[in-house]
Amino acid sequence: MKSTKEIVQERTEESAKLRAEMEQQGYQFEDATVSMLKANLMVFLLSVPACAVVVWAYGGQHSILKAIEAIRHNQLFVIAVLILSIPVHECLHGLGWYSFCKRKWKSICFGFAMRTLTPYCHCREALTVKQYYAGLLLPVTVLGFIPAALAVLTGGPTVFFIALYNILLAGGDLAIALVILKYFKVRARLLDHPTECGCYAFVRPQETTE
Repeated sequence: MKSTKEIVQERTEESAKLRAEMEQQGYQFEDATVSMLKANLMVFLLSVPACAVVVWAYGGQHSILKAIEAIRHNQLFVIAVLILSIPVHECLHGLGWYSFCKRKWKSICFGFAMRTLTPYCHCREALTVKQYYAGLLLPVTVLGFIPAALAVLTGGPTVFFIALYNILLAGGDLAIALVILKYFKVRARLLDHPTECGCYAFVRPQETTE
């Protein structure tokens, strides 16, 4: 079994090789990664306001105090679901990118980052901006926005807190989505960064989308 260091080295070399190939095809390289400081800042600028809207919408229809009381009587189940949300979040990234990859699951890597003590998903193929967005935002959509809507409609306290947690958990994804938004205006391919939060962007010079 390969060590974590060997796996990281292999992915880094693979990304460097693909970068060279893309540049030979006339693409210009741009770094579209997000620092951990910026990612954490975006949690407050993007995720927290989104959660505030969910709380406002839920509170307008249901009692938040009753929801908190209900959670207190079901703490172990809620904690278990919240913990499970973390690996499910990464699996949804992989599922979102999988359908667009030529090599399918062979291009999707899952692992555990010892530096941050969190699981991760890495896509080894360069995708179009729309394809990359699909995988990037699938977790927050499935685990955050859809449960939030269901919570407001049904009043379910567990679903309500699961939605809030997963919207906060997706702060880094929302930060990346904001950074790469500009690439919708050009012909670009995005390659998931092998070790950092974000991606590499390969842009065709002087070409814009219709």
